[in-house]
Amino acid sequence: MKDLTNRIYKELRKKIIDWNRVEEYIISLGDAINYYDDFEEECILSQAYQGCSNGIVNVQLTELFLKHGFEVSANEGRNGASCLRALCWSSYDRYVLHVAERLLEVGADSTISADEEDTSENKGVLSSIAWKSGYWHTGDYDAANMFVAYYEMVDRQQKGKPYRGIRAFRDAVGETVTKVEKLNVTDYKGQSCTSYLLYCGEQQLVLSDHVEFYIDPYARQDAGKVEDVTEDFKYLLGARVKGLRYFNSSLAKISFDNGYAILVGPNDSMGIPEKGAWFTITTSGPAQIPPIGTPIESITMWENRSQNPRTTFYKDTTIVLTTKDEVYGLYSHSSKYGEGTVRAEYLQKNWISGLSRGIALNRITVKHIEYVGNAVKWISIDCDEGILYVVSDGFENIAFFLSETEIAPEEVVKVDSWTKGLKKIEFIENDFQELNRLAEIERKQ
Repeated sequence: MKDLTNRIYKELRKKIIDWNRVEEYIISLGDAINYYDDFEEECILSQAYQGCSNGIVNVQLTELFLKHGFEVSANEGRNGASCLRALCWSSYDRYVLHVAERLLEVGADSTISADEEDTSENKGVLSSIAWKSGYWHTGDYDAANMFVAYYEMVDRQQKGKPYRGIRAFRDAVGETVTKVEKLNVTDYKGQSCTSYLLYCGEQQLVLSDHVEFYIDPYARQDAGKVEDVTEDFKYLLGARVKGLRYFNSSLAKISFDNGYAILVGPNDSMGIPEKGAWFTITTSGPAQIPPIGTPIESITMWENRSQNPRTTFYKDTTIVLTTKDEVYGLYSHSSKYGEGTVRAEYLQKNWISGLSRGIALNRITVKHIEYVGNAVKWISIDCDEGILYVVSDGFENIAFFLSETEIAPEEVVKVDSWTKGLKKIEFIENDFQELNRLAEIERKQ
């Protein structure tokens, strides 16, 4: 049996899979197809899932196993439970949901826990899915968002509610927007809040208060109140969904093929009184960096993460530059592994009222913008303390560092955490929300 399973796993790792051969190996397993390893707490299929980086492979593999005698109810239900759990460590793509739904359809038990002493409120596989919420903090937002949909699917199934058709955002890509509704719903805390429902072809895409996007055919019927707000989104009608970009865990952009986009974020963390998802319609285009010579009133970080006091090279998800008239959110856009550019979005001042961590610099002015084609490679900002450089780290973060002297253009993107000669940056904690409130009172007077 071990020889056969190794052959299956080896074949699945090939660039071009011979599915006829895989099926022959599965048939040869016979009754051993339902073997369960008590020590590893895995069945043959669940082990195969974890070695797969392409979810469509798991879809096909699941059908072959079910066709040739695999039973999710075998070994007191642990076969199905181990498969549902293994999906949390498999391909991390939208096909996780397709496989999970298929397993639930044939009776997989989602309430069985791998830990017999587990007293978590998240029963069975929900505990593993909930653990994946940590991706919101590590920057793997697409995976985190997919696990939100996975959690919703299993949670509904455990509560005896319909669960079929819940999908990841990516299943809406390419679909045409025909209608938009505003929903009054109750969140997981039992509080009333607002979500939006975009009708994308046959899919119903939810834009939630927590900046979570997934297809939910039950969102409308679960809502307490439904309002047609298509007119507010008229620029998107007839456009196809193009993609989703997270700047950080609470700010995201959905783009469409007609050049428009919507920025989405949560009201509750932004200090805006009405609880519910806010959005703005904008146009997609070149990075809107403040022009050279523009005075900068403040520089803040969206995620407010603390920085290592021993380093002179810093990273965050989004750097916010505030001028007299505009607010710019700078973020990293990776073009290929380890290489990236700086992009920007216009924000509104009330959106950043909750940001509290900033950089303590004086007399700040945009000094230089380094372009590569139409893209921004990096920018430099002049100040009394030296020159602040803002670059992409080539991945998910925007990096910044302070130099006493000007750095040669070709060297800027090479600066890293072990580079000598950089200056430590002093960070400040300001209650910008309170300052904005006082400024508003002063303005009215």
